[in-house]
Amino acid sequence: MYLSKLEIFGFKSFAQKTVIQFNKGITAIVGPNGCGKTNIVDALRWCIGEQKSSVLRSDKMENVVFNGTSMRKPLGMSEVSLTIENDRGVLPLDYSEVIITRRIFRSGESEYLLNKNIARLKDITGLFMDTGMGANAYSVIELKMVESILSNKAEERRTMFEEAAGVNKYKIRRRLTLRKLEEVRDDLNRANDLISEIEKKVTTLERQASKAEKYKELADKLTELDLSSAAIELFIMLEEQGLWQQKHLEAAADKHETDLKLKELDKEYAEIREQTFSTENELKEIRRKITAKTEVIYRSEQTISVAQESKRSLENNIKRFETELEEFKGLIEQAEESLEDLNFDLDEKSSEEAVLSDSIGGLSAVLEEKRERLNKAREDVRAFGESVLSRVQSAARRVNEFSNMEKGKERTEKEIEKSAEKENFLTEEIKRNNSFIEELSSEIEETSGNLKNAEQLFNETTLKEETLQAELNALKEKEFDKKSALNDLKTRIDFLTDLINNLEGFSLASKKLKEDNTWYKGEKQVVSALGEPAEEFRLALEAALKENFTSFIVPKIADVQAAVSLLLNSKSGKASFIVDLGNGKKKKSIAERIAGYAGKKALKQLKNEKGFIDFAYKLIKVPVKYQKYFEVMLQNVAVVKDLSAALKLAGKYSDFTFITADGDRVKGNGVVEAGSKLREEDSLFGRKAQLESLKLGIKPLEDELTAIKQSIYEKEYALHLIDLKDIREAIKIYQSDLLQLEKQLAQHQFEVKKATEEKDTLLKEREALSEQLKHFEEEIIALKNEIESDEKFKAETQATRSEFEANAAEAESEFGVVSKDYNLKNVELERVKGEKRNILNSIERTNQNILSTRSSIARREEDIKNAKNEIELLTGTIEDSTFDLDENKEAREALRLKEKEIEADYLVKRGELDELDRQKNALREERDKISDQLHLSDLKFNEYSINIRNLKERVTEKYDREIEPKEPSDEERQKLPEWRREVNKIEQQLHQMGPVNLLAFEEYDREKERFDFYAAQRDDLIRSEKDLIKTIEEINTTAQTLFFETFEAIRENFRKIFRSLFREEDEADLKLEDGVDPLEARIEIIAKPRGKRPTSIELLSGGEKTLTAIALLFAIYLVKPSPFCILDEIDAPLDDANIDRFTKILREFSANTQFIVVTHNKRTMEAADTMYGVTMQEEGVSKLVSVRFNKDFNIVA
Repeated sequence: MYLSKLEIFGFKSFAQKTVIQFNKGITAIVGPNGCGKTNIVDALRWCIGEQKSSVLRSDKMENVVFNGTSMRKPLGMSEVSLTIENDRGVLPLDYSEVIITRRIFRSGESEYLLNKNIARLKDITGLFMDTGMGANAYSVIELKMVESILSNKAEERRTMFEEAAGVNKYKIRRRLTLRKLEEVRDDLNRANDLISEIEKKVTTLERQASKAEKYKELADKLTELDLSSAAIELFIMLEEQGLWQQKHLEAAADKHETDLKLKELDKEYAEIREQTFSTENELKEIRRKITAKTEVIYRSEQTISVAQESKRSLENNIKRFETELEEFKGLIEQAEESLEDLNFDLDEKSSEEAVLSDSIGGLSAVLEEKRERLNKAREDVRAFGESVLSRVQSAARRVNEFSNMEKGKERTEKEIEKSAEKENFLTEEIKRNNSFIEELSSEIEETSGNLKNAEQLFNETTLKEETLQAELNALKEKEFDKKSALNDLKTRIDFLTDLINNLEGFSLASKKLKEDNTWYKGEKQVVSALGEPAEEFRLALEAALKENFTSFIVPKIADVQAAVSLLLNSKSGKASFIVDLGNGKKKKSIAERIAGYAGKKALKQLKNEKGFIDFAYKLIKVPVKYQKYFEVMLQNVAVVKDLSAALKLAGKYSDFTFITADGDRVKGNGVVEAGSKLREEDSLFGRKAQLESLKLGIKPLEDELTAIKQSIYEKEYALHLIDLKDIREAIKIYQSDLLQLEKQLAQHQFEVKKATEEKDTLLKEREALSEQLKHFEEEIIALKNEIESDEKFKAETQATRSEFEANAAEAESEFGVVSKDYNLKNVELERVKGEKRNILNSIERTNQNILSTRSSIARREEDIKNAKNEIELLTGTIEDSTFDLDENKEAREALRLKEKEIEADYLVKRGELDELDRQKNALREERDKISDQLHLSDLKFNEYSINIRNLKERVTEKYDREIEPKEPSDEERQKLPEWRREVNKIEQQLHQMGPVNLLAFEEYDREKERFDFYAAQRDDLIRSEKDLIKTIEEINTTAQTLFFETFEAIRENFRKIFRSLFREEDEADLKLEDGVDPLEARIEIIAKPRGKRPTSIELLSGGEKTLTAIALLFAIYLVKPSPFCILDEIDAPLDDANIDRFTKILREFSANTQFIVVTHNKRTMEAADTMYGVTMQEEGVSKLVSVRFNKDFNIVA
């Protein structure tokens, strides 16, 4: 493996394209200072990936581009290509010839090519890693690096050892692993912080949960004790009630038996009522599930609709993409046809070029033969001329001069003609490139416009997407709020409907009259269903009318009698009625009129009292036909500001009843009813009106919800239609196209600039040739006159002279013919080469167009594939949603069937309750027939009943459950007072506990789960940390082993080579710093030449340092030889004797390593197999002269 060729163009002082052919062995590069020798080394180092501009002796990388001279303009780009013969497979590529190219433009943009394919810097550095050939490897050594390698702080020395040991890849892996380890430790620290924070929260929640658990235990204990004692108290009350009845009335046995039966019926009634409530709740749950299923069905239908629309959109996109594919394929076919034509033309031109080259080669040999013959003939003429008189010699000289002038004139005319042809060619080349430049500029402008439009469209689409998303989020929040409001409203309506349908709060008699239509043919109205009070006075009117809430309003007394008869027959109890008795038609007595007058006067006075608001009948809105009834019921009822005003006014106006807005009532006789407000759901007043009002609110909410859902669907569909991926891809394509077009434009502009410079040079040369032609013409005229005067003298020697001259003329004629043919062939060859270059450029552009079009085809095929995949996903979604839709519909139908079954069961249980009601009514009717002698016992019985009711109400209000009596044992009777004390004690403990977070259990479980999750994550990170540390240890072990083995081998070689360069008894050694990681340890060089004992290697002379560095370098080569080595003037400090040692070791190693030596030393030049001389004929522009010894001699212009 070796470097075979280096091509430099526009790099530093190499303005023109320069090709350096390297051979195996030793190649020397020589030349005066400042001519550009080191620029060749810089070019090679730059080509293989050097990134430090300081190493290339520049402050910026763009400065390596040729910057022009006083005679030349600066170039726009620089390019260096290095050809490596990979015959031993050292480079990990399947190519025997590897070409690495690096370009840089003056704008700073650069690129790499590997075998003419675009590559990355990473690819280039990876290619040379651990081969000893990289930009920073030991394959390039400069004189200044000798000091660096031998200095105490040298990193270059370690780099050389690591490159030889092949541990760079391990160090890179270790660095990456350490970085990953650092990331894992950062994650571990974050996890520990989170765990610490969550642990504190879990501890707090655990305490709260413990407190909540204690609270729950006390509350459960309180409930158990309170309910048990209440059940026993209830039983004792019932028992006392029965005993009191037995004690005071021996005749009350029948009543007691009736009470017991009634109690059993109540118990049975309560059980059935509980079952009814359970069935009713089940029915509500079924209906809720039906509603939920309906919502799921709606969402499934919506999902199917959106998926179908998306599928149609994707199918349309596929059709469009397929059309574009057909267009692209057509373009490729056209380009391939054009490419075939161009390849055909290229083959023709190549054949023509080969024919011309062969012809020129043959003519060159003939030309040399004719030139030798011509020279011989001229020598004969010259010899003859010497044998004659001096005048003849002068005449011959003048004839020769005349002939030379003629030939010079002819050559000059041909050169002028050739210059004109080349100028025409360059003009056409400039015209053609300018045409390309115009086309590319137009394409760049168009592509820039497209890119700008695409970026603008991307920004607008992004803004539109963000706006739509924000609107969608707002609509979803609004939808949630509306759904919540609608559900709350429906719940309220269901609650009121159940209250109205079940006639909650009505007596059995009222329910019977409400359900029976035989006693009254008209619409049955009760007071609670008619009035619509002002909202702020609803509680006041509730308090004023509460005795009459369940009263029926009937117009006739006969209707009352019919109702009472029905109740007597059905034994349903008693009901109340409001009837028009016709009192208004009676003639009032004087006493009544006086009382009326006094009442009116009192009314006027009351209106002016402080705290008075208005009379109650004026604050309620009722139908006109029922107003008189409400005026009667609310007669002398006034609404006042507060309870204080009511008490004060009741003392002054005893005939009035005063009601506050909160429902407190004060009668003139001193009866006061006051306390907390009545709960809204307990109100019997205005339920129907309230229900109708709530129902009216459903439709607007449903309409709003429908509109919001439609808006959400529209926004989601609009978001679905937005596809930023295609726009991003278009932007990338436009950017890539723009970059390629700008590169092509820069190339053509460079070609135009280059051709223009050549044209300017041709013009200057043609002006010089014209001056030379004019000189030739003047000389020819002068020589003609002199030749005519010599004609007589020539006549005497004409025969002999004519013979010699004839031979010379013949030889000259033949030489002129061959020379002319040779020159014409060269001109034709140059023309063919130019046409061939044009064809190659066209082929390259066509290939680029084909690649670009194929890239577009690949993208479109990928788009079609993605669209088809998405269609498959959408089809699956549609099928799944359709399947789910069918299942949900079936489930909803099943739920509806179950709803009917539960509803039927509910109606059966309601019938059983009605039957029990009738039985209970019969027992109560029997109990009502008890004699008046039981009045006292009845009072006691009623007292116990009140106590029992209060107890039940307390339990129901406190625990929300029905209480049943429990017969206590003797022990339980004795413990009952203790239980009550314990209940009071527990209630006090609960009160002292203060606020308790009853949700702490859920929060604790949630945070505990979160804590366990992060703890598991922490364990995973700890394991990852251990694995990474283990990996680093393995890398260190492997790298250290390789490094130690290589170090010991280099150390042994260094000792041998050092002694060969100095003396056998001289000492040299390499040492590693103790107690430090070997991969980071400092490498110490010990060198003691010629018996010296320097305390530091820096005390050695320049030559000794150089030989020590050379010994170290070649010691490394013995362990891991580099395919090539570049030595830049490192022999400068060496004397002749050391130069001989240096060249000897070069010769020894040149069998396996190719050496390229930049030198000024003649002895080093003598050792070279090939030598290149760098000159600077034109100021600021380097040129090359090459010599390969013992084989050929070649001068490179």
